[in-house]
Amino acid sequence: MTFFGGSVGAIYRQFAVTLIVTILFSVLMALTLTPALCATAVKKFSRPRNGADQGFLGWFNRFFSRTTSVTSPE
Repeated sequence: MTFFGGSVGAIYRQFAVTLIVTILFSVLMALTLTPALCATAVKKFSRPRNGADQGFLGWFNRFFSRTTSVTSPE
């Protein structure tokens, strides 16, 4: 579309160049930033012990851990 001639080519040229730029930007994001973002999202975090186990949220976290832990019947 970028190489069409005439007035129609001028309109299509702007559209084609915009598409090319956005596709290249999408490729850049997919190949560089997305893997880094996924690596930080799936990294296992250590459980914080400084105040996170206190108050209502701490109580809820402890209760939720106890109720969802898998135990084998004896």
